[in-house]
Amino acid sequence: MQSVRDHVRERALALPRNLMREELRTEERRDGEGRTATIFLRGRAADAIVINISTHGAMVETKAQPTLDDHVVIVFDGCTPVHASVRWIKGGRIGLHFGRELVLA
Repeated sequence: MQSVRDHVRERALALPRNLMREELRTEERRDGEGRTATIFLRGRAADAIVINISTHGAMVETKAQPTLDDHVVIVFDGCTPVHASVRWIKGGRIGLHFGRELVLA
């Protein structure tokens, strides 16, 4: 007999990735509307375009080349610096998780 854990894992693996990803999103993401930011990685600054942002993270497009779990500081135009960690990297875009919750106006 198959265990519950094995059954759940088997069913999850059968789901298309886009459905799995959507279910993990628990908070509203706002379109970045072409806003810019600066990312500081290993003492160097790099420009970034904000693709989307939420209270706990952001997706940005940048020429910076971080690795997973790198610590970065991101400065959104007109805001104080925010500490973040790199959660994923794909095709010049990176997913950031903020060290603290942001209040989005």
